Amino acid sequence: MRLLRPVSFILPVVAAAIFLPHTGEVRADGSFIDHTDRGRFGRVRNSRAILPMREGRSPQIKIVQTPSEGGILENVPVKYRARFEKWKAEFVSTKFGKDLWEAYANNKEFVLRITVSGDRKHGAGTDDFEWDETGRLVGATITLGADLDDGFPNPIYYPVLNSLTSYTVSTGYAGRVLAAAKISHEFGHVRQIGNESMSLLETQSRLIPVYVSIFRENGLNPNDARLLAIESQIGGTPVGIWESREYSSEISAMLYLHERIGGEPRFCSVFNRIKQNLQTYAPRYEPRFGQHAEFEACGSGSRERSEGNPDTQAQ
Repeated sequence: MRLLRPVSFILPVVAAAIFLPHTGEVRADGSFIDHTDRGRFGRVRNSRAILPMREGRSPQIKIVQTPSEGGILENVPVKYRARFEKWKAEFVSTKFGKDLWEAYANNKEFVLRITVSGDRKHGAGTDDFEWDETGRLVGATITLGADLDDGFPNPIYYPVLNSLTSYTVSTGYAGRVLAAAKISHEFGHVRQIGNESMSLLETQSRLIPVYVSIFRENGLNPNDARLLAIESQIGGTPVGIWESREYSSEISAMLYLHERIGGEPRFCSVFNRIKQNLQTYAPRYEPRFGQHAEFEACGSGSRERSEGNPDTQAQ
């Protein structure tokens, strides 16, 4: 799955060669070929999906006046409107999603733009962040792919979204659940950037290109004293900052799924897959998920929920 990530910054391709787990290859043109892309319900759909990893950059700082007529602005092309309404209805069918949606819809001092684009295909991204003069985040844009209800991302940085490969229900709503989980992930990015210091983001935006340039020039040596000095100012390596944001946003997707499929027979298959993905690819992030009781809903076993959910029968 091609999940485009303008929300934080595009990964430096040279860093990908060293820091990324080897599930693919870095091509000469600077793109990373990911061999873990899967279609709906786990079938291999495209074994050469390209995950863009060009110049590293943090969110660009744009200062605007504090909105007075904000809320959620839906800019969805007519040809995508029907599917968007299904994804939205699935998202707000949970208290988690409904509370998030209403919080932004009723905030007149924040503009959240949501659009759907065929260019994004199965992925999504959050960008166009805006701050007011006090340093408060007051705007963002979420762009959803036109085929959001299909395609599973890599388990390495997306352990929750990838876990839905285990959600092999026979009814037709599984794709909508997948789309709503991706929407939850993007809302997580908006909240996350809103909680970060604009000053720090500005420093990252200024210094990450310098970091990448030095990294290329020094023969890909991560122990260069100049790089270590920059890391102390931006809060880590560019890749480390990026992945931290992705894993944190995956928690939003987990909370949505816990409420949405919590009573279904396949619930524990999904949540045990989340744990397996974390333990395999990112054990250092497991404690972050463990801060939420929902993460331990199935304990450490592999049992399945026996109680049914009306949705599994009626839809």
